Amino acid sequence: MTLTLPPKTSRLNKYRLLLVGPFPPPKGGMSVHIDRLSQQLSARSIEHSILDESRQKSPDIGHLRSMGLAQYLRLLRRSDIVHVHSMNPLVRLGHTIAARMLGCKVVQTLHADHSGRFGKFLLRLAGAIAHERIAVSEALSLQMGGAAHVIPAFIPPLPNEETLPDDITQWLAEQTADGRRIIALNASKILQEDGVDLYGVDMIINAFACDDVNRRFAAIVCVGNVPSDEEYYASLQAQAAKGPAADRIKFVRGETNFPGVLRHSHLFVRPSRRDGDAISLREALWYGVPTIASDAAVRPHGVTLFPSRDTGQLIDRIINADTTAIPRETQRDFSDDVIRVYSAVGAAT
Repeated sequence: MTLTLPPKTSRLNKYRLLLVGPFPPPKGGMSVHIDRLSQQLSARSIEHSILDESRQKSPDIGHLRSMGLAQYLRLLRRSDIVHVHSMNPLVRLGHTIAARMLGCKVVQTLHADHSGRFGKFLLRLAGAIAHERIAVSEALSLQMGGAAHVIPAFIPPLPNEETLPDDITQWLAEQTADGRRIIALNASKILQEDGVDLYGVDMIINAFACDDVNRRFAAIVCVGNVPSDEEYYASLQAQAAKGPAADRIKFVRGETNFPGVLRHSHLFVRPSRRDGDAISLREALWYGVPTIASDAAVRPHGVTLFPSRDTGQLIDRIINADTTAIPRETQRDFSDDVIRVYSAVGAAT
């Protein structure tokens, strides 16, 4: 659906907005998007609240799992526009119905969809009763019946997201001083699907069996705090430790500021088996880092593709990565597009 919306306006300042979805920690594509969107709204003096669906409670943020029904309904009743990001189709539908019954305008964003037939039916039903729908890609717009604004989830990182602990900064500096180029890779969690690594971390380790890669590169693998397959994660670490690049593959676990890692990296790789519109890909492009990804999903302009699970082709792209850099200005801040959707909903009668 073509985005045809009114220009930016201060009209939103008279509305109360509620963002519903996961909020960091842990960090993931959706929670980071909501956090950055909230900060953009604050910078524009747009009144809003957050209803956090994460398991971990954040200070001063409404937490869905900790509140009773009456408190939840009061929060909705105090809102004029409710923006639902929920991944679970049934939860998404529940928020939408409750908000509509209390007279709120409803906006939905679909970030990914791995649901079955019934889940897809619930997604479409929730979308049908919302006032506006946003999908982060054309493919997801079709999942919503084709009646969605296509707005990627990318909002540029803020300066405080670029700070890194001293040990990571030192390791990156040492590898660079030794003449190696840094490959960055991130994964919200480590797991296998049908015996295959979801984020392709094993492929990066196997790529260092190539003498050219082993001689010229080092890799940093940032893993989030989302629960992982710990046994498989340990096996990956052991494989890297016994391989030819034992001192050149670094695993980092926790709430690492990945934008800070990208700023110090020479190459970003996303060898995922399946994917949505990965924010880390767009972050790498934003920083002007040459970016390689599997063809398991539609990727943004400027990404160099390789056939999914083809380690030989991945190695080829890594070795020739110098030719893939694109100008930073090919990426832009999509928060303005989301705010224009709010303006359109608020202006509708």
